[in-house]
Amino acid sequence: RRFKYTVKGDKNGAQPWQLFDLETDPYEMTNLVDDPAHRGTVAEHHKWLRQRMEETLDPLALAPAFGQSSWNRWQQE
Repeated sequence: RRFKYTVKGDKNGAQPWQLFDLETDPYEMTNLVDDPAHRGTVAEHHKWLRQRMEETLDPLALAPAFGQSSWNRWQQE
């Protein structure tokens, strides 16, 4: 597995998504989620994660920080 994609809650409204390239950044120091070169990778991982969360009834899937409106705002930036 090359990439690690995570989402974390933040009370201050900080970017909840993180993408790390484990081949070039094994210590996960550089978040690539805003890197235009990785837009497709982020979209694929987000779609898979969201589907999996909905399938397992994960309550975080309903949280505002992970909701579709938040994702849409981030995509427009």
